[in-house]
Amino acid sequence: MIMKRKIYIGCFVAFFMLVLVSCTGVEEPKEEPIPLNISVIIDLSDRITKSFAPSQMSRDTAIINYLADYFKSETLGPQILKSKNSMRVFFYPEPEDCNISNLARNLKVDVATKEGVKKRMAIDTMKLLFQTTLTHIYEETLKANKWPGADIWDLFNSGNVDDLCIKENARNILVILTDGELLYESTMTAPISKDGKKGYNYINTYVIEDPNSYLRTDREGELKGKGLEVLMLEINHEPRKRDKIKQLIGGWFESMGIEKYRIYETNPAFSSTEMRIEKFLDNSN
Repeated sequence: MIMKRKIYIGCFVAFFMLVLVSCTGVEEPKEEPIPLNISVIIDLSDRITKSFAPSQMSRDTAIINYLADYFKSETLGPQILKSKNSMRVFFYPEPEDCNISNLARNLKVDVATKEGVKKRMAIDTMKLLFQTTLTHIYEETLKANKWPGADIWDLFNSGNVDDLCIKENARNILVILTDGELLYESTMTAPISKDGKKGYNYINTYVIEDPNSYLRTDREGELKGKGLEVLMLEINHEPRKRDKIKQLIGGWFESMGIEKYRIYETNPAFSSTEMRIEKFLDNSN
């Protein structure tokens, strides 16, 4: 009889604990956010001399400031101590000018490499650091009257984009600031004729005016599934050039397997550019 009573009491306690847990609920462990990896490549060609209002330098730095604000908002909060977010601005290839090359080394923040309060300090100072450094770089370039440009075609075709802009288990965003006339003399090669069309590894006025031109790649489909998102901004705003540049570069991205990309021309109203960036960064799109 005593044994049965103990069994009944034990069952009652177990049932009571089960009900209590069900009512109060047990919090499931929260998933850690996917790390954010933002890369920005700047085309330091003579495009920065063009007479826009505001200037191209002001427009480029405003875009990077906007991205820095987004990065900060995505990093700050309770999750900052575990954050692995990173952002860098770079030039490809690295400029031969030592002053510019040395300055460019300041244009990166990797929260994963910081500890404790240094994480917050890096986030709070990054915008001013980027703004000051980029202003110096543009001023140095304009003063020297030499245009390093950017070899955007080779960045992708060589596979360096994989190493420089793609991290495993991260949201990888590459922002390209260029007028879209991809031209880097040291890597230009003769066009390849195929099926009545000509494949180029650069874009200039001649390629834009050639109705049978396309931008070729040696990496058919190799970026498919790698999750690289590409946003190209500030391309030539002249309708005739703009539309052909979009066609050439869009076809090139697709041939490599890039699944999310946008290409936008310079817009006199910078607020429109901000809206485009915001829409692109919205992960629901």
